[in-house]
Amino acid sequence: MEIYSSLTEREKEILRYISIGATNKDIADTLCISENTVNTHTRNIFTKLDVKNRYQAALYVMKNSIDELYESVIKLSQVLNSIQSADFGKFLE
Repeated sequence: MEIYSSLTEREKEILRYISIGATNKDIADTLCISENTVNTHTRNIFTKLDVKNRYQAALYVMKNSIDELYESVIKLSQVLNSIQSADFGKFLE
């Protein structure tokens, strides 16, 4: 948990998105930042967590039971799933 607390708020936010499988482009578009900025944050996250890739970063969240982060990942995942399954045709009528 000590390592997690060393992440900045933005890094924690990006780690949430990484944990649900979002791409750097998805993250950049959602947070209105450049992909290069996401890449920089991602590298910093990997260094601080001592992981080599997105998969390991997501596992870190699950293995360390970071309640604050894990709960927000679950909620975010549910929102994205509901958006993807929504019938947007209804809104266009």
